[in-house]
Amino acid sequence: MHTLVKVGAVVALLVGLAGCGSDDDPGDADPSRGATSSDGGSTDAPDDSDDSDGGSGDCATPEQAAQFSINGQIVSQFANLPTERWSTTLGNLDDLDEEVAALSSLEGADVEAAIAIYEQIPPIIEAGLGGDTAATAKLADLIGTDPVEALKLKNTIVLAYAKQCQGAG
Repeated sequence: MHTLVKVGAVVALLVGLAGCGSDDDPGDADPSRGATSSDGGSTDAPDDSDDSDGGSGDCATPEQAAQFSINGQIVSQFANLPTERWSTTLGNLDDLDEEVAALSSLEGADVEAAIAIYEQIPPIIEAGLGGDTAATAKLADLIGTDPVEALKLKNTIVLAYAKQCQGAG
């Protein structure tokens, strides 16, 4: 259990540090970055006209990613706990579906596969918190019973967020 907490702390630190980086990545391959518009204004900022996910452009906010990291760590332990213990955990699992939706624009086969799995988790958590004792087995079928492997699934998403949205790595 202590190793699980340490892994979560390291991931949270990585997400936090990634959020501290400069938005002016010199290796950015986007040719429109830094260009000026016809009226002389900068076009550095992504188009936020569709801000339905609450994020900036195609990325989740740093807060959504950090909360997902925390909730993902909690979920990774649930496949080994009876559902009556799920409600005594810290975190805000009510927002997990929104966090996953905000992260769903991340790219890469491994990330997309991890997100597809996480998209199935919120209804299972809701059912388990509502008293469905079969939820533990359903979650175990989806993410396995090894918390370290479940954390790898969550970390795939968190690290992709750091790389694709925060310019880390």
